[in-house]
Amino acid sequence: MKRIFDHFYQLVGRMTPSQILLAALVVVGVIAGTVIIFNVAKSQYFVPLYSNLSSEDAGKIIEKLNEMRVKYEIGDGGSAISVPSDDVYETRMKLASSGLPSPQNIGYALFDQTNLGMTDFVQKLNYKRALEGELARTIGSLSEVTAARVHMTIPEDKLFREDQNAPSASVVLKLNGSTSLAKRQLQGIAYIVASSVEGMKPENVTIIDYDGNLLTGPQSNDPSAMMSATQFEMRKNVESYLENKAQSMLSGVIGGGRAVVRVSAELNFEQNSTQIEEYNPDMVAVRSEQRTASKGNEQESIPGVPPVTTSSNSNDANDIITNYEVSKTIKSIIGEVGSIKRLTVAVMVDGNYEEVKSPEGEVEQKFLNRSPEELERFAGIIKNAVGYSEARSDLFTIVDLPFDNSILEVSRKQLDSTGQWENYLYYGKKVGFVLLGILGFLYVKRQLKKVFTAIAKYVPAPPPAPPPSEETIQQKPQKPKLIDTMKVQTKGKPDEIAKVIRTIMAEPQ
Repeated sequence: MKRIFDHFYQLVGRMTPSQILLAALVVVGVIAGTVIIFNVAKSQYFVPLYSNLSSEDAGKIIEKLNEMRVKYEIGDGGSAISVPSDDVYETRMKLASSGLPSPQNIGYALFDQTNLGMTDFVQKLNYKRALEGELARTIGSLSEVTAARVHMTIPEDKLFREDQNAPSASVVLKLNGSTSLAKRQLQGIAYIVASSVEGMKPENVTIIDYDGNLLTGPQSNDPSAMMSATQFEMRKNVESYLENKAQSMLSGVIGGGRAVVRVSAELNFEQNSTQIEEYNPDMVAVRSEQRTASKGNEQESIPGVPPVTTSSNSNDANDIITNYEVSKTIKSIIGEVGSIKRLTVAVMVDGNYEEVKSPEGEVEQKFLNRSPEELERFAGIIKNAVGYSEARSDLFTIVDLPFDNSILEVSRKQLDSTGQWENYLYYGKKVGFVLLGILGFLYVKRQLKKVFTAIAKYVPAPPPAPPPSEETIQQKPQKPKLIDTMKVQTKGKPDEIAKVIRTIMAEPQ
């Protein structure tokens, strides 16, 4: 890479200003061409303009697009139209100015245009259309609902009440994908429609989906049927709650998938009201007291005394009436609705296994029953989890049986193989991106080399360098040769040289 940049700098250094300007123009042209190609490719990317169109609106929109010379694509069986991404917003505004697509649920905006010659029948018909449109808008605002249509039947007023027919309505819903509405939501839709029309009852509102499935009907609004469904749902929720509590505790002890807990709950839906009056004779209180007092004079005759002589005796009378109240306690007891009347619990636990070799030499899993003490501990855990009570005559059963885990083993192997393939694909993508990057780099390098070679043809050759002067020539020190080294070492030592020669000649060849 450094060599390429050095070559590039040398090449630019030998170029004249006009040649540098020409090369810059070529680079700018390549970049501009790439941007233009990208924009053209992007403009050909089609996005949905409108979807869920009726046949009439789709035909009118296509005719208008042909007049506007806008490219389009038709999909979803003719109910969806797509245009290039750069034209989608402008096209929508132009179509909206032409009144396309026509509004399906106009609502009360229908009365914005007043017609002086409108008859009473047309006025009532427009009111019905507007009410249907407003209700469809309200129902369509639910997140689970894609589109909604409302049809109402409002009978004429009759003179006598017994001849009057009740209004009714039907609602068609298009739901998002595989979503579904809860019963409370369906009841809410029925009550919204019924509350918007005088005299309409929720049981007279029928709701269906786009596939024709009946979501609500007369049977769903029957009080007895609704009560039974509510009781069944409450019982199912209680059983599911107790099962999950026991299952989670037991799975934490022996592992997941090795125990099954089932609970059957009998609930008491009777509502009892009891009133108790208790009297305590030991506790009395004065409730009321009445006092009456009277005075009188009585004349008595004394024997032997003349009648004129008298003596006066005053007699006073006091009457007291006291009323006592005995202490009384009144208790009103209302029994719970949906209380647990009885529980029946059944538990299956997988046993222990040990590996044994068969006579053929294969390793097999042998089932071993759990000990009674271990089962008793499991039973105590589950009883405490579900609220077992002997006073309610609850039933409890626990057994250990061998579980068939062959399906789980197959599923695990499939998941393992799937995970391995996902890892292979993940790393394969990374390696592929690296290879593509290397190939792209080599391709760009090759193209740049061609470009620089083509530019070099128009670049004049550099002037020859002047010959170096004798002063600049510096002789590099040369290492002494081997023969010279030997001469220096053996100078003045003829005896040693003779010994070496004799030794060489004496060695066998």
